[in-house]
Amino acid sequence: MKKEKVLPLLIFTFIFLASVASGAFNYANGNFQRSYNGGDTIKGNLNISLTNEPSNSLFTSNFLGSISLIDFLARNNLSEVRDYNCSMKGCSASYLTTGLASTLGLSSDDKKVIGFRASGNNVQIRSLKFSLKSDAFPSCNSDLTLNIAGNSSKLFQNYKYINSTCGVMMRGCFNRNLEVYDLNPKLTSTPFCEKIVLPIAPAIQAGARIQNTSSGTSQIKMEMFGNVDSAWQPLGSCILPLHTSNVQDLNCTIAHPTKSEEYLICVSTDTASTDYRINAEQMNPVCGSYGVETEDYSTDYDIFAQALQFDSLNLTVNETTYGVSTGDSLTTELDEYIDRNYNRNCTSSNVLYHLK
Repeated sequence: MKKEKVLPLLIFTFIFLASVASGAFNYANGNFQRSYNGGDTIKGNLNISLTNEPSNSLFTSNFLGSISLIDFLARNNLSEVRDYNCSMKGCSASYLTTGLASTLGLSSDDKKVIGFRASGNNVQIRSLKFSLKSDAFPSCNSDLTLNIAGNSSKLFQNYKYINSTCGVMMRGCFNRNLEVYDLNPKLTSTPFCEKIVLPIAPAIQAGARIQNTSSGTSQIKMEMFGNVDSAWQPLGSCILPLHTSNVQDLNCTIAHPTKSEEYLICVSTDTASTDYRINAEQMNPVCGSYGVETEDYSTDYDIFAQALQFDSLNLTVNETTYGVSTGDSLTTELDEYIDRNYNRNCTSSNVLYHLK
């Protein structure tokens, strides 16, 4: 017969780790098995109720180790909404204020969290703007990227630029090493386009090698399209300068930020009375088209694009500038964040309200 060992009853205590509204802890009753063999697991039931307790409060006992309140609930297969409620969805740790800051030191690839404090019930975000200024010099690399409201798919970046190019000139699939081009189509109001993968940049120089065989002049337009929901949407355009020789590489600046992805760069003219022509070829691979709304990528055109440098950061983040950088609404992003994470209740932070 094995000798039974009587273990002392577990004594649970709370250690508060955050400064929050005082919580209430009520012990109703408990029923624990008191006799165990060596190595047995302690068994029993504990009936308690909690109100306004931080989710990171600790359960401790007269044994080694501890467990946070939120982990204790998960270990006992209790789930949010069904068994308890929290002041914010997920009961995760909220941000805590550490004081006001007017400057922020960042090194290369460094990440830091900054924020604005909101308080009260039924909080709604109607507008927000703030200014950013950096002592970093102009560069081919973005000096700052903002992940606002935790939405990593909508990254705000400095979109101010200077007219200095970066990296190589990108031509899509067009082959400029051919000695002879069998195709030399005339520019029309329907654009010739080339798919080109562009890097992260605040703006680009877009251009084409154009042959001028006419006596008159007309505007030649460069356009950039981005793929939005599987459709090409216009992002920006510019007008090429006039020729100073019969065959010439012409370029202009499209002032729209780019991500590291594929864009459609196009060239067209506003009238058929002039005779502007562009070299074209159909060697594989091919990623050019005649027209934007087409799936016929059968011809490449002598079109190119090159990134421009980021200027030193000195701009205001508001509804307009956020829209230019991300294509979305700053107010909507922040308002949905408050609703999604706090149920618009900003009267407390990181508090477990009660067990049902």
